Amino acid sequence: MPSLLSQPPSHVGEKIRALRFEQRLTQTALASRADINTATVSLIESGKRPGTVEVHRRLARALGLTLSALYAGLDEARKDAVAFQPEPTTREVYAHPGLGFTLQPLTTNMLEKRMMPVRLRLEAGGSTVVEQARAGSQTEKFVYVQAGTIEVRVAEECFPLRQHQTLYFDATLPHQLRNVGREPAEVFLVVTPPML
Repeated sequence: MPSLLSQPPSHVGEKIRALRFEQRLTQTALASRADINTATVSLIESGKRPGTVEVHRRLARALGLTLSALYAGLDEARKDAVAFQPEPTTREVYAHPGLGFTLQPLTTNMLEKRMMPVRLRLEAGGSTVVEQARAGSQTEKFVYVQAGTIEVRVAEECFPLRQHQTLYFDATLPHQLRNVGREPAEVFLVVTPPML
């Protein structure tokens, strides 16, 4: 049977999926052979979760391969997966003056990537809108306070954060960031995958 991969796979999960199809295995059958959950196979194949090296080793063995054979060819597909962004001459900044915050994307083509890094500036008393990722999207958010003092409300809980403190949470819960200090706050956010 010819390979289902007409071009190099973009991630290991895509290669696992093609190899599984070639061997006419269901996700459940492959998961059973590898002694892992079917959900884990599904998340890895879809690219929603990378999986660990140990899980990759189990899947490779279940497919009759070595780990190095599973990884072979993935480097070629990853050549355009690196996006270096030198200091731009102009920066995109999205201002929300009525709410007292500005957002600056820290990479290009964010919606084509699996994570969205953003610089957030909250003026004193400013706050973001209440956000909530689509249910079932498995979207997560990481918050790092570079300067200032903020409060992050996630569902019914409030988390006060000062400089250098972080918070990681499930972004499918309603959440909002608010500057509770007297000075502007600088915050680094990473959302994965980007909220649509």
